[in-house]
Amino acid sequence: SVGRLADAERHLRAAIGTADGAGLAESAAKARGVLGYVLTLTGRTGEGLREMDRARPLLRGPSAARLLMQRAVVLTETGRFEDAAAGFSDALDTLRRAGGDALIEATLRNNRSILLARLGDWRGAEEDLRRAEEVFTATGHSGRTAMVYQNRGLAATVRGDVPAALAAYDEAARRYRAAGTDQGLLPVERAEVLLSVRLVAEARQAATAAVAAYARRRNAVDLVQARLLLAKVALLEGDPRAALREARRAGRSASRQGRPGWAALAGFLVLRARWDLGLRDAATLRSGTRTVAALTTAGWVVAALDARLIVARLAMELGRSAIARRELTAATRSGRTGPAEVRARAWHALALLRLQDGDRHGADSALRAGVRVLDRFRAGLGATELRAHASGHADELTALGLRLAVESGRAESVLRWAERRHACALRLPPARPPDDVALAADL
Repeated sequence: SVGRLADAERHLRAAIGTADGAGLAESAAKARGVLGYVLTLTGRTGEGLREMDRARPLLRGPSAARLLMQRAVVLTETGRFEDAAAGFSDALDTLRRAGGDALIEATLRNNRSILLARLGDWRGAEEDLRRAEEVFTATGHSGRTAMVYQNRGLAATVRGDVPAALAAYDEAARRYRAAGTDQGLLPVERAEVLLSVRLVAEARQAATAAVAAYARRRNAVDLVQARLLLAKVALLEGDPRAALREARRAGRSASRQGRPGWAALAGFLVLRARWDLGLRDAATLRSGTRTVAALTTAGWVVAALDARLIVARLAMELGRSAIARRELTAATRSGRTGPAEVRARAWHALALLRLQDGDRHGADSALRAGVRVLDRFRAGLGATELRAHASGHADELTALGLRLAVESGRAESVLRWAERRHACALRLPPARPPDDVALAADL
């Protein structure tokens, strides 16, 4: 937890070597399983999964089930939901064949609930959490029920039920305090819920408290994510200087820990903060170009597109038309298919590309297409957080459309874009599951 992941990796590899040399195959395999998880923390997910796969044939019974569960957790975190579901099932079957282990099964169900929530299986998630809570309580591990309530909060967040999420997080915090155990990422997750409904001041207070708490406990790993969250909140609150400071500190820490994915995200927030500060210089352009490459490599698709748009606009202001065209063309091509947020950014890039060519009518058409994509996207979302993010990008599209309309001098166009901008700012009502249990299940 102190962030010395390189030291942890070195010690684990030494332990594996010692165990192998002594012929302790099972001990070596257990160490490989832990090494695999450490490698995923440093962003080397593929390598980590390979280490887990090397360990898997050498473990039996509960040890094998625990490894399969850890592997499924990693797959869940990387979005490979089908593989994760199969992994959890394999772990449960392995445990049952070994005669069972109530504590491992409860931990497995608690972890699986996150996957089921993301798949929209609310009943399955709650059943797993209920059974996990029963076992933890019955076996004298009531402190672990805090994790159950934390995952209830995550499930409620995905479902779009913010009040339920906050209530679950509050109960989780109470139970962590009662047990005297570390709250992990709970403060960050709670702050993200507040941010999702644009309670920016409250989110900043929570994120600031999380940064202070992790720093006080020297939890360098979670401190990176807390600083990144604080940077995002500061940007939304119109404080780019604070965002720049926190993002830079997070980026340095992530780099020292060997976590290139998080370092890339920190680089994006630095770029966004410099842009909001009005820094339009060659140094920002160069660092922005490097940030685009890092985000693309790390797989942050939406952040990479946003970074391309910033770099392109910066290049246009600096008269570097070739760079602007290159970034806009890449953004347009990469967003032809895929999620709505990606396609909306591609329309934004196309609008800027057409504007660079002097085609103002074509730019206006592209902006309107981007807004339509986001309108359909927001209308179909249950999670308030996702609707808020979609609204944020719609605001950028409508702002550019309004500027073009004002420059055109056409009153009708100005009014139309002003109304679109106003409509994007309105919060849509929460799309929560209905009270009718049967209807909720059918939906």
